[in-house]
Amino acid sequence: MEEITYERLRRIQQKERASGMLVELPKSFYSSASSHIQDLRKQIRQEFKMEKAKEYENTVKILRDIIGIRTQKILLRAMRAASSDETPGGITPEERDFFERVKTDVKNNQTVFEKLINPPESPSVATCEIPVPKSVITPEASESEKVETGPSIASGLRVKFVKEIPQFVGADMNKYGPFKQGEVACLPSDVADLLFKRSIAERFE
Repeated sequence: MEEITYERLRRIQQKERASGMLVELPKSFYSSASSHIQDLRKQIRQEFKMEKAKEYENTVKILRDIIGIRTQKILLRAMRAASSDETPGGITPEERDFFERVKTDVKNNQTVFEKLINPPESPSVATCEIPVPKSVITPEASESEKVETGPSIASGLRVKFVKEIPQFVGADMNKYGPFKQGEVACLPSDVADLLFKRSIAERFE
């Protein structure tokens, strides 16, 4: 592997600036660059020389510029990859982690805005209509002599029984059932809710 030097970093910087593509770097590029910078610091501490201090300053400056240019390129590719699953080549392990995080964030962001543009439809309620006998009192009839005038319509819920249940009396004092497991029926909402709470039936869409 080619040693990291100021001259090599300068060449990489020039290539990154001249191309819209990522310059292919070895996997150990950043760790090698970090070791090179630490060596320069150590040399300056042991024996300060202006030339070496200048080299250290320029090396850090160039490395920051390389990182900045490559970060912008990776950001653009991550945004495109959120829709096309494109994977750039020539990136280091550190950059690949960054790329995957950005791609995931962009995908999540796209999902949020897609729901704003095309909101999901509200789940339909399994309603049904129940014929209910309607009684009236005619002028000639007493309170106990009601006359049936035909059924009216009440709203109910369609349910599917998950357990067998014998005939029972609802809160409206009407008889319901018996029902077998898997049977579907249309029941008043209050009766259906009670069955849901007792895990005897479930909504049938």
